[in-house]
Amino acid sequence: MTFKKNLLILFSLLSFSILAQNDTIRLQSIEIISVGIPSLNSQSVRNIELLHDIKTFPAPSINDMLKYATNTDSRQRGSNGIQSDVSIRGGSYDETLILLNGIIMNDPQSGHHSMNLPVEMENIDHIEILNGPGARVWGMNAFSGAINLSTPYPLQNSAHFSVSAGEHNLLSNSLSLSSFHKNFGTYLAFNQKSCDGYNRNTDFNTRQLYIRSEYSGKYLHVDLQGGYTNKAFGANSFYSAKYPDQFENVVLKFTSISLSIFKTKNLSLKYYYRELKDKFELFRESPPSWYSGHNYHLTKVHGIDISYVFNWIIGKTSVGANFRSEQIYSNVLGNKMNAPIAVENESGVFYTRSKARSNSGIYINHSYNYKNLQIDAGIMGNFYSGKSFQYFPGIDIRYKVLKDLNFLVSYNKSFRLPTFTDLYYSGPSNQGNINLKPEEAQTIEAGLQFKKNNFQASLGAFQRFGSNMIDWVKHTDSVKWTTMNLTKVNVSGIELSLNYHFDKTSYFMFFIKAVELKFAYNNISKLSLQDYTSYYVLDGIHQKGTISILQGDVDHLYFNWYLNFQDRYGGYTDITTNKLLEYEPYFSLDVKVNYKLDVFNFYIECNNLTNAKYYDFGNILMPGRWIKGGISFNINFNKKPNNE
Repeated sequence: MTFKKNLLILFSLLSFSILAQNDTIRLQSIEIISVGIPSLNSQSVRNIELLHDIKTFPAPSINDMLKYATNTDSRQRGSNGIQSDVSIRGGSYDETLILLNGIIMNDPQSGHHSMNLPVEMENIDHIEILNGPGARVWGMNAFSGAINLSTPYPLQNSAHFSVSAGEHNLLSNSLSLSSFHKNFGTYLAFNQKSCDGYNRNTDFNTRQLYIRSEYSGKYLHVDLQGGYTNKAFGANSFYSAKYPDQFENVVLKFTSISLSIFKTKNLSLKYYYRELKDKFELFRESPPSWYSGHNYHLTKVHGIDISYVFNWIIGKTSVGANFRSEQIYSNVLGNKMNAPIAVENESGVFYTRSKARSNSGIYINHSYNYKNLQIDAGIMGNFYSGKSFQYFPGIDIRYKVLKDLNFLVSYNKSFRLPTFTDLYYSGPSNQGNINLKPEEAQTIEAGLQFKKNNFQASLGAFQRFGSNMIDWVKHTDSVKWTTMNLTKVNVSGIELSLNYHFDKTSYFMFFIKAVELKFAYNNISKLSLQDYTSYYVLDGIHQKGTISILQGDVDHLYFNWYLNFQDRYGGYTDITTNKLLEYEPYFSLDVKVNYKLDVFNFYIECNNLTNAKYYDFGNILMPGRWIKGGISFNINFNKKPNNE
């Protein structure tokens, strides 16, 4: 049998991944918001995956942690979450909706920036991953799935501080404060991280500030959040292996406010503003004479969403509308401006191009329950500036076959708009295309969910039919990558998850507390452009599996083991030999050891313990073995003494 067939069998039988520690009730009570009509996790009709107990993961960033999800692909160009393209079910990074507490964070310049967030792992309570389209609620970009990151609710008076250090002069620290009084709470967090880099020109320095305030009254709930991020990093070969000494500086400013009116939160209004400033240097030092200068981009996004949820005799209905305005100022992207605008904090540099567009939609979704049957169905009507009105329907069905067994089936239609980079970017190795059409897809899926006592299992299959798919492609005789609408790209796949938690009184041998199986298999097929090489769309995950084991004694010492396997479609041109190479499958082992002592937690973390050599993008070699250690301090000021 071939290597790949052996791996398929191995991971179908043995792949394990940790979810949680004895908190099944908490998982069932988490409110899922990525499906449109808010519902408890235990009542969701969609395929939702939850990641929680975030601080136990042996991952240096949110981006790294997402690779432990069943069918989520987190392709990185650098380390520690500097830049990551996150996709779901074999899609591309522009086809995944990124949310922060239900607020859209996607960037219209490029999906490369959608994971530029004002929070780090230490600030996340849990992550919900919607495997499958969400366009009938969220509109554009919820093409193949959605990821919602939830920060803690400020419901107590507490403080958290952590500091860590590791190889390559990695230094990081995090401080968060939470206060709560009567109906008002505030959560404030600051993060800083720096490193000399694991390879030439891979150094970075990042700073993040985030605040979330909530007020809960009798008839009004207010959720206000804001954040700031500044990332400066060496971008070794990020966009072209021909020019490895690239450098980038990204500054994010973000704010949102959500109002829920009436005690049951029937009427909700949301407004958000996201601004991202990007400075890209093709040459960090000593540029050649032909180099005309750096690229400067500024995107400004305003969004409004209003929804009303009501219960009546035949179920629960949600109606709503959303509007999103996107603007870019650049010296590269967009149409020429009549009057250039000076770039802030840059002497003699101007934005000479700009482009604005808007997108609006209205939707209705209904949830109906009858005995063992639950049906969620809806439709969105969408209008993209300058284009016709389009409809995106969907239906999800869950039927309780047995007491502990559910059957799920669904159909959904989705779309995504081309980014400003897709439309306008022109460089030494790239050429955009202003005639791109939005891409569309229809997805059908079915699955089984089983849950009894400490054991949970799910098995699902899906088929996505994509048309007018947008990708950067290169003809065999060309030197430039060009954006085109591929006629059709279809993706089919299977997903498997098995989880078992051992009771405290009956831990398995070697103090094993929990194990879980996660495995995904995707088949990506293109039906056109046979003489072209794909840069993104056809380089998705082929096979993926994770074996995770949580070990530990009753109170203090815990070991978290994650053995990962990944096999990717596609390939890249080796810069030294000019030969086309396929991405090689690889194994990697991550481990984190925690020692908890009262309010302190000491930990040692090792990523890629096996020192596997692998590439997520082209010629960019990912880090080998990397060890770090740290200490965190947590105190709850509301905790009562034992004698009270």
